Amino acid sequence: MDFDDAIKSVGSQLAVVVAAPVPFVISLAILSVAIWQICRWYYDGRISSLEARLSFKTDEIATLKEKLAKPDTADSKPSGSIVSDIVKSAAEKRMTERKLALNKMTRVRTHCCGRRDLIQAP
Repeated sequence: MDFDDAIKSVGSQLAVVVAAPVPFVISLAILSVAIWQICRWYYDGRISSLEARLSFKTDEIATLKEKLAKPDTADSKPSGSIVSDIVKSAAEKRMTERKLALNKMTRVRTHCCGRRDLIQAP
């Protein structure tokens, strides 16, 4: 196809669009909405996975700060050690639940999209 044929082809395509502008605008609007929904779906999933990772890391940091603030020594256990043990076990249980949820989200996202690089498990 040479340059003259390409110009004639583009001219005939533009003539069709000018002859029927309403269907062209409607199809353009439908296409743009579809692209918008796909982008929104992708980034909503990405944001929710990042929020889950952030929440997990926040809990992990809080647990580590708690461990640093209360040194455990064999000589002197504080009187509230039972309460702190309960708090620690609850925090560990929350962390385990978050890890499981994060792993499940990673498997689902990997299974759906076939891309492991979207979410990197800690």
